[in-house]
Amino acid sequence: MKIRPVLILILASMTLSLTALAADWPCYRGSQYDGVSQEAISDDPLPGGEAKVLWRKELGIGFSAFVVANGKAYCAGNNDDKDTIFCFDAVTGKELWKYSYPCKIMAKYYEGGTHGTPTVVGGKLLFLSKQGLLVCVDAARGRLIWKRQLDGPWPIWGFSSSVLVVGKVAYVSVGKYGTAVALATGKVVWGNPSTISNYATPVPYKHGKITRLAIFAQKSICGVDPKTGAVLWEYPWETKYNVNASDPIIVGDKMFISSGYDHGGALIDLKEGGMPEEVYRTRHMRTKMNGAVYYKGFLYGFDKKELKCLDFKTGDVKWSKKGYGAGTVSVAGGKLVILSEAGLLAIAEATDAGFKLIADAPILVNANGKKSRCWTTATYANGKIYARTAKGQAVCVALK
Repeated sequence: MKIRPVLILILASMTLSLTALAADWPCYRGSQYDGVSQEAISDDPLPGGEAKVLWRKELGIGFSAFVVANGKAYCAGNNDDKDTIFCFDAVTGKELWKYSYPCKIMAKYYEGGTHGTPTVVGGKLLFLSKQGLLVCVDAARGRLIWKRQLDGPWPIWGFSSSVLVVGKVAYVSVGKYGTAVALATGKVVWGNPSTISNYATPVPYKHGKITRLAIFAQKSICGVDPKTGAVLWEYPWETKYNVNASDPIIVGDKMFISSGYDHGGALIDLKEGGMPEEVYRTRHMRTKMNGAVYYKGFLYGFDKKELKCLDFKTGDVKWSKKGYGAGTVSVAGGKLVILSEAGLLAIAEATDAGFKLIADAPILVNANGKKSRCWTTATYANGKIYARTAKGQAVCVALK
């Protein structure tokens, strides 16, 4: 029996449409490491200003974000000086497995607990504790594959890097210029962990066809060769308390970096074979913990407690919006996914033509009905929002 070409085209179109409507989110800031998802969000995502809650869980204290892969949702928290990585059914919330190990909560001017976000790749889950223990477990069953203690001086608030995997190597911000370990065994490939680390996650970028790593160190942003660990360039960037925690945003040959404590941000031009050149500096984007997001020529991020839109090329402020506290933002399907510090989920248009709210609804409150501290970016995957508070209340919400 022959299938007509028109029918083949229709079936192919349907397959592509379904693929575009759903997407996993397997690592911190998504598979492209930029906080942007191509997955669609409807124009009426929260009908009547209410969220459809699918499930709630208790994770323990921390700031790990959710990742979603192959029908499973993963996150981590700390209870009684013990980290636990959880695996849930992404739809029902059924606990499928958990893996724990000793780790101090290290509460210093904040709740403490887990910092990094799990990374799921090739059937493995990798996670770095704030005390430098790097673990690799089977993502389906939670069985330990290997673990590696990465020694060296801790930054003040402990290690915060999530794990970046490129090919057969995993990279973390342990040591000034990072550390590389073999994905299969955990054996250290290169690194100098005796130098003090910072808090951001390594970000890959391209110079021509060659992959490089951007490492945000305590007092500089660095370009590193992922094969050898050789430092290719270094640009000074000193912040109060030596905290550079927001991942760099790389678009073509331009890189935007930003820090809190009133320091601000800068756009630098990555020049092959020499020191990067500064394009501009701005104090209108002071991202303290969570990075801004680039989308179609503009940056969206929290300048302290004010959500702003900046022109990426010039740093000019297009609009600003107060009221969300020290919130977080990502982009999905051309819309801003905002989680306020108090647990309000808001969906808005990702446009430079003013702040345009589409819908909002509270999704996270504590047991007494009071506002909860949410410093962790909400994850949007396969039509669902996954979010958590610092104390460990977690929620999965279905968007229409």
